[in-house]
Formats: sequence, C-alpha cells, structure tokens
Amino acid sequence: MNKLIAELQRLFFWPGQVVPNLVECLGGQGQAVLALSDEAGQVRLMVLEFLQAGDWAAVAGLYQALEMELELPLPALAVSGRGAYQLWFSLAAPVPREDAREFLQGLRRHYLAELPLSRLRFFPEEQEGARVLLVPAFDPDSGRWSAFIDPAMGAMFVDEPGLAMAPGLERQADLLAGFTPMSPAELQRVLGLWRTGAGHAPSEEPVPATHYQDPRDFLRAVMNDPGIGIRDRIRAAKILLASPAPQPGGKQG
Repeated sequence: MNKLIAELQRLFFWPGQVVPNLVECLGGQGQAVLALSDEAGQVRLMVLEFLQAGDWAAVAGLYQALEMELELPLPALAVSGRGAYQLWFSLAAPVPREDAREFLQGLRRHYLAELPLSRLRFFPEEQEGARVLLVPAFDPDSGRWSAFIDPAMGAMFVDEPGLAMAPGLERQADLLAGFTPMSPAELQRVLGLWRTGAGHAPSEEPVPATHYQDPRDFLRAVMNDPGIGIRDRIRAAKILLASPAPQPGGKQG
C-alpha cells in the first residue's frame, strides 16, 4: 500500500497534502476526497469523466488523439463503480484553474462534440471548491470498486461497471508508475494551438461529397483536399503508405 500511496502523491497530490483516513479508504472503508484547487486558484489535477460506459469508443478515440495528435503524456484511465470512465490528467506543476478548465473544454469541443454535455463531467468545475473521489475506492451504492486500469482493457468494462472485487494495490501502483505528469509548457502549447485555430477541429464537410468504391481513392482525396485539417490529411497519407498497393488486375493484396 505504501507504494500505491507514493504513486498517488507523485501524480495527484499537492506537496505535503494530507488526505484523512487514506489507508482505510484504499482498503474499502470510506471514500477519500481530493480538493483540486488551492487558495490561489491553482490546480495540479484535471479529471474528465464519461458518465456512460457505452461511450467507450469516444474515450478510446480521445485517448489516441492525446497521444498521436496533441503529443501529450497520457492520462491515467480509471473505471468507477457506477459505469463511468475517468481520465486523470496529472500536472507536473500547478496551473491556473482557468487554464485547466479551458483545456478540458477544448478536448470536448475538438474531440467530443458529438457527445451530449449531460454525459460528461469536468474537474475542476465552475465552482472553486471542486473535489473528486480518489481511486481506487469501494462504492457502497453499487457494491463495486473503482480502479485504475490498463487502457488496452477499457472495452471490458462497457457492460460491467467497475470491479466486483478489490483491485490489487501493488498492481494499481505499477499501473500508475508508468504515467508521466503533463508539464505546464505542454499544456500551454496545446492551448496556444487552439487559440490560434491551428489545432484539430472537425469540419462540417470533412471529406469531398463524392462516393468512392476504392478506399485508397477516398484517402487520396482526403490527403489532397486543402479544406481538410492538416492533421487529418497527414493521417490519411500515413494510412496510404501503410496499406498494400493494388495488385495487377485491380485486386487488393
């Protein structure tokens, strides 16, 4: 348990922060609460929560975009005992609460626009005293556990919220040990992209209004269309390079 507490402190706690009854809560006796903002309005943890497990495809798509498009350190992924997914963004140093909220809202605007706002929650919230329940923890209402999970296992929890049994604390610590906090400079880089309109944003007409029988023709059209965002054009080019060339006679290999 000491190893898990050390990882939680490294990623999510304020220096010197004391969480009452932390050991008991990690053992299933109560739920620990983290205050996200300090008196100066600074935060070092952001949490984006998807309230419906059926939105796993959106979670996975955002997770990939964070790595491939925004080139950010990946957040820890957690499941709750009530059928929700949570992305825990650790910050290497505190940032203004307004910047944290702008970042989370930017993710929603650029990558989650199709999801109703009622299916998302953001921490920190509008109010200054926003708090979040620490993971792992036992949920007495559902009788299940929240836990950090390997992102590759996320689809397993679409139909089964949380864990039926307490997660192994050593395994939880090992999972968290693989995550790196986001630096304030990295956060500002992404905010700067969005503020100047250089970041990814879905368009109303993302591809030419033409029907294609050959997927490679479709990808070429995307790659060559100046009206499509550069990141999507680069992605289409990469897929083309990785796909097998057509065989003589028009057959694909």
